[in-house]
Amino acid sequence: MKRLTFVVGVACVLSLFAPIVAQTTPPANFVAVATIKVKPAAVADFEDYLKKLNVAGLKIGLKVRADTYQTVQGGSPFQYDVVQGFQTLEELGAVPAVPAILTKALGDAEAAKLMRGGRAAIESVEYSTLQYQADISTKPRLPVASPFFQLVRIEIDPQMGPQYTEYLRRVKSAGDKFSAAPTALRHTNLFGPAFVYLFAQPFATWAERAKWANPGEPLTAAYGDVETAQLNEINRNATRARTVWVVQHRPDLSRIPGTS
Repeated sequence: MKRLTFVVGVACVLSLFAPIVAQTTPPANFVAVATIKVKPAAVADFEDYLKKLNVAGLKIGLKVRADTYQTVQGGSPFQYDVVQGFQTLEELGAVPAVPAILTKALGDAEAAKLMRGGRAAIESVEYSTLQYQADISTKPRLPVASPFFQLVRIEIDPQMGPQYTEYLRRVKSAGDKFSAAPTALRHTNLFGPAFVYLFAQPFATWAERAKWANPGEPLTAAYGDVETAQLNEINRNATRARTVWVVQHRPDLSRIPGTS
């Protein structure tokens, strides 16, 4: 996000990684994400802490989903992303912080004990808030169920910002018309490092992922070899760093209102 604000457990791709939602649900305008690196020896303690935090949130009546994803390819399996989607910044700001949730649900003493255990299991936490960009997103849809997301984080040269945005518009236009092009929900950082994009691409199975078109195929089909080469040159010149990884949804570690 730098990969992906835990105001709780906090933030589309559907939300960013769109939580598993109905197909008619629009992508969230803003996505708050907490990227949490857990100590390898404390995975069980962390997951127990997160489950209790989610139960506490449901107990006090929180209506915002908090979906947890775990890295399964391209990164550490001890990395978790807690994701929440919001339509407005006011909604984001209204979510109580973790200590307030636990204290309201459990009382001061029990909340403090649980917080100590959770902190002891966590190596680091990084927060960011993303803004969904519909005009550069390819086939922006909300699948009924997407247990996996391929995430692509791209840092660009600030001087290439306008050219890169136009490149992405051309990518969207070509991908929207190409049957094998996958959905790509594109976000920019609202709070966090500037000139960073995050693409979220949902898929249900690895067999589905294997059928995706190569990135250059939609461009070549839409614009021909010469113009595609020019567009790829813009992409190469603009890109400073690119990271790709895959996360899997963890319903057992997610706070889903209406499930308890």
